[in-house]
Amino acid sequence: SRFLYVKPADIISGCYGTPERALKDVFDYARQGQRRTVVFFDDIDALAPSGEEAYEDVEIVVGTLLAEMDRLLDSSNVFVVGATNNLDDLDDVLQKESKFTHIVKVELPNTEEKLEIFNIHINKAEDYAKNKLFEDIDWEQVEKEIDGFSGADIVEVVRRVLEEKVKEELHGGNPSLVSTEDLLNVIQEYNSRH
Repeated sequence: SRFLYVKPADIISGCYGTPERALKDVFDYARQGQRRTVVFFDDIDALAPSGEEAYEDVEIVVGTLLAEMDRLLDSSNVFVVGATNNLDDLDDVLQKESKFTHIVKVELPNTEEKLEIFNIHINKAEDYAKNKLFEDIDWEQVEKEIDGFSGADIVEVVRRVLEEKVKEELHGGNPSLVSTEDLLNVIQEYNSRH
């Protein structure tokens, strides 16, 4: 399948003309050819926000999106997927008159899944560096600090803790492996900012 990744900024920024023209272009391209196509709207709530968050042309954009999805009824090879972190932030009209046939809620990972996500990204970083980068981490301490973390939060924490080590080396230091304390410091700083 072809995969068309659409960010709200691509549509509402004006870089591709008016938002409704940009939306029509996405759907026209998706309908071209015989290949199965997935149109993925990331953060669709930014494209079609609820009343309080709405920008000037939101009614036109939502109307265009609904009309284009209606035109897909005769096209069995185009699938539209919209992702949002908060369904309540999505325009009411799009929710009520939506052509989305399924709503799938993805919960935050549980503690075991969070630790697995940490390990996946630690292993990926070490494979890339072809070196050990982390000490043996005390995961019991870490799990106390990551309540409410998503996979994206974990990826960002791993990136930041490694970035701190790179900065240390760039400033003439000889960085040690990432310790539990290093990881906890970055998590606590991350929590205080979010």
